[in-house]
Amino acid sequence: RVSRMECNRAIVMRMLSSRGASACWHTARGCAASRATSSSSAPTAALQPGDQRPLPFQDFVHTARSDVAGLLGQVEGASWVERLHRLSQLALDLWPPESPHWRVAGPLVVPSALSNSRQFPQELAVALSAQKPLGPEARATVLQALCALKGGEAATRRNIAVLLASLVDSRGVVGAHRRDGGLALQLPLEELRKCVCSISESSIAREEAQKESAVRDFIMEGAKRLSKSPETVGLPELLALERALRLLEVDRKEVEAELRRRLLEAAGRRPAPAESRRRVDASQGSAKLSEQRQIVSLIAGSQALGEVAVLRAPHIREALLPDALSTGDAAELLRHALPADGALNSAHEMVVAQASRQVVMGARTLSSRQIASAVRGVLALQAQGDEFAVGQAANILRALWSRVALRQAFFGPKELSDILWAYWWQLLYSRQELALTGTMRMHPVVPPGDGSSRNTAKETKAIDELSAKLLRPAISRLAEMPLKQVAACLTALAPPVRQPDVMSDADRMLLVESVHNVFSPANVMSSQPFPERWMQEYWSSELLSLTVPELLELACGLREARMDSRAWPLKSVVAEVDERLRAFGKTRPPVELSHFLLLRLCRVMDLWHGHEVEEVMKSLLSDPEAVKPLPTAYFVALLSALCEFAVPKELPLRLVSSFLDRVDRNEHVVRPEQWAEILRAVRPLDEWPSFERVTPRLLQRLVPHLEGLQPPVLVATLVALAAKPFTRETHGLGSAATHSPLTRVPAAALEAVRKVVAARSLDFLQVVTVFDSLGKLGWYSEPTTAAVLNFLAETPLLEPHAPSMLPLVRACASLRVHHAPLLHKVVLWYCWCFAYLWPKPLPSEKLDELLELAEYLMELSFQSLELQGVLAENLKNPNATSRQTLALLSALARCSHFPPEFKETCAKTCSTSSESDLASLTTAELVNSFNVHLCAVFDGPAALKHWLTEDEGMKSFFQVHTSQKWYQKQDQERTTFLQSPAYLSLRQAITTAGLDLQPSAPGEVYHIEFVSSDAKERLSSLSDNPPIAVVCVKTKEQLRWYVPITADDSSSQVLETHNRCHQFRFMFREAVQKMRHLQAMGYRPAVVWMSEWNTLSSEEERVDYLRTALGEPASFRPASAEEEDIYR
Repeated sequence: RVSRMECNRAIVMRMLSSRGASACWHTARGCAASRATSSSSAPTAALQPGDQRPLPFQDFVHTARSDVAGLLGQVEGASWVERLHRLSQLALDLWPPESPHWRVAGPLVVPSALSNSRQFPQELAVALSAQKPLGPEARATVLQALCALKGGEAATRRNIAVLLASLVDSRGVVGAHRRDGGLALQLPLEELRKCVCSISESSIAREEAQKESAVRDFIMEGAKRLSKSPETVGLPELLALERALRLLEVDRKEVEAELRRRLLEAAGRRPAPAESRRRVDASQGSAKLSEQRQIVSLIAGSQALGEVAVLRAPHIREALLPDALSTGDAAELLRHALPADGALNSAHEMVVAQASRQVVMGARTLSSRQIASAVRGVLALQAQGDEFAVGQAANILRALWSRVALRQAFFGPKELSDILWAYWWQLLYSRQELALTGTMRMHPVVPPGDGSSRNTAKETKAIDELSAKLLRPAISRLAEMPLKQVAACLTALAPPVRQPDVMSDADRMLLVESVHNVFSPANVMSSQPFPERWMQEYWSSELLSLTVPELLELACGLREARMDSRAWPLKSVVAEVDERLRAFGKTRPPVELSHFLLLRLCRVMDLWHGHEVEEVMKSLLSDPEAVKPLPTAYFVALLSALCEFAVPKELPLRLVSSFLDRVDRNEHVVRPEQWAEILRAVRPLDEWPSFERVTPRLLQRLVPHLEGLQPPVLVATLVALAAKPFTRETHGLGSAATHSPLTRVPAAALEAVRKVVAARSLDFLQVVTVFDSLGKLGWYSEPTTAAVLNFLAETPLLEPHAPSMLPLVRACASLRVHHAPLLHKVVLWYCWCFAYLWPKPLPSEKLDELLELAEYLMELSFQSLELQGVLAENLKNPNATSRQTLALLSALARCSHFPPEFKETCAKTCSTSSESDLASLTTAELVNSFNVHLCAVFDGPAALKHWLTEDEGMKSFFQVHTSQKWYQKQDQERTTFLQSPAYLSLRQAITTAGLDLQPSAPGEVYHIEFVSSDAKERLSSLSDNPPIAVVCVKTKEQLRWYVPITADDSSSQVLETHNRCHQFRFMFREAVQKMRHLQAMGYRPAVVWMSEWNTLSSEEERVDYLRTALGEPASFRPASAEEEDIYR
């Protein structure tokens, strides 16, 4: 052994002196890193100072391949077989199991073109039995090295299988005691056991062992031989042998019997001091698995055989005491202390508690490998999921953190991905506890005493420390990881089940950039990304080494990193998944999905379109019973993700309906915020009438808890409801509708909004969002409106508030609220932003926003010289389209503001507008454009009026393009009125009162509900007794809240008593312009407020009301009618 190590050391030194390359994993990583650093000019903006740019995996694999080729060139031997043996000795001594060299060495050591002849097995047998053949132990060394090889194309894997079969054959083996037996009968027991364990860990060898082959015969003969004398094998080795035989599906009764006998024997006697107290100095390196202490093997064996009683034995408990259990043993013990199935019992908890306490006490003495072993135990504890196990995991992670941060560069890819997974999972768990309870518990970095209350500063500091010392270094080493570990890291860092995301936006962008850098951004969209054939073989073998769930996790991770679905890494992964899931005949291969993986598949649903996964998901989600095991949090997240894609709406609605049925049977516990999230997800899909009645059932659950929702959740819920307001039919009919959820939700929501606004739990933008949502829903109450107006009036406007001005004014118009001081404040701030913040001239999008704001202000009958100046300034805006220019002219005309540019712009627009521009105008825009002519004629100066009525071009434009739509609208209103109940009741009252009134004739400029019979004669004769025009002001044209600009503002608060609508009636919208123009035409308008008229129950009341309206219309107060029908 000593001479062989000296020889190997000499070869390595010769390689380093001649090539400068490295044969170990760490040096390969450093060599590839130096190559990338020298070739890259500067880090990108997303990388933090000091962070190392991740390498494309091709560069890293090239470096490892160069090391293997260099080692092959230094190996000496007379024949190929001898060189293979020497190479196997060197590789087993130099390359760790996780080294990338094992993944690229296959095509070099056993090239696919090694023999094109079908006589390769015979040629190999001749080579093995040449002048200097290999002995049994030499063959065992080569066999173990071949089993360590990973990957390779089909031909390479086939040649490896042939080599394995030839190595275990009986021909040409020298130094054997039996010349007629195979290798299984010629090896010493210890070497035989190592070979069996190596075969069990190799996918290529396991495939050969599962079919009729020489390798299968070797396994069977070796198992028989080892089973005859298991007492000669140590307990750790016996445990490894039992696991290997279980993986190879070979009879292991004798091995299990011997293992059980030793466990029971050890449980009944005191362990020898040398077995329980042996320690390994950290300076001497970490111990190999075969040198682990007896207590670790005893615990692992008891768990493997289900002998829980062994854990309760006095001698076992004594060996777990702090004075008897070493820290290294405790670190190794953790991953064996948990049962394979089922929950923890008191014996398991005792072992876990003792081991975790010893690890916490001696964490500073652990080596890198012992830390990695302890972290694997932590992962097992986290997978257990109960509070005890997760708490112990948090204690261990906190104790290990300083050592992990210090030695993270010394961990292998598998170890680093495990550490990242453990710490990030624990951090997410801690954040979940913080969100639910308000206390920071079981944090992986912050000690328990520091997290007794919510402390944002400490939490932020801990996350920054984890990101700087673990997350970013792990991301920078993605290139050196196998795809299995890349998938594990991307899964650990995937967006959590519930928001908020632990990762900052900067770290998330760093991960995105790192993934793109690893997979060669220069040729990521190429159809042939690999310049060399062996690289394609390497990539294919990497995909082949992954299971279907791991492939799905990798695809989800790449897509979550914003990789294009057409990029070759993602295309190849999805193609491999299709190949694995493709149905043969009528059956499809089964696939097991975890809860989180199913959620991630739904989050990237667009990736699976047209692929096999889409059929799997369709089959799974179409059956509500299939998602029944999902916890509530996962179901809610899955539903939210599913509703973001164009899936058949029946699918999520059926899932929610089934979920509600299970909740009715008390099979699920749902928190109020989860009900709100479900409602937000399915509300856009739920149409009335719905067979499942999903929305009413959800509201029934949510309404009692609206006031208890967190303010952001309440805001999001109202926004979702406002995106699709309820129609009148959804409220139902009859007395039962009074108690329906759809009827009760407005009052509950308004009260909840009043409380959160009064408590100052929302910021300005959130209050405006809520106010706008209430306007879209049509939900109004004076206490809530007073609270909102009070908040808005007291809040000083800042630059970030500029986008909220339009929603604020829109909400006021929708809820019929005219608070002139607030509107004046909004207009002044908007005009200031226009003057000092926004570019000149305004872009087209900003111009649309200005026009919409002006439209709502005109609906509210709010006049502002500052806003009129802004509108007039944009008449010359070169970015304005014909549609926008006509809208500007209409807005100024309705404000009775005619600046000097008005006439010039009007003439230019009307003469230069093309037929396509005018054809693109909607009916509402054409009606609005006619106001340019109508308002100018009634309210404009005489010269402008004369020009509009006498100029042939103007007359032709408005007559041909806009007047038709205006008169059609008036006729439609007349038809609607004549078909309404209001016409019948008014007609009856007029007849009873003996009034000479009749409906206006069709074709009038304005539709008038009733006019004097001789109205035209009086108007033409300029009679001193003007004709009467009865105008019905509908509820939607009557303000609910009015505060004039001249109101006393000495009080800083907005109270309900400030509302002038308690004493007087105020109209707005189109009714104001209509009344003004009717008076200009010579009519004497008489107003009938429909909110009052519809409350009158008798004929006498209606006659009295009508007579009074014709005389003193202001003597009636408006009723509190909330209906918004056209004549209600």
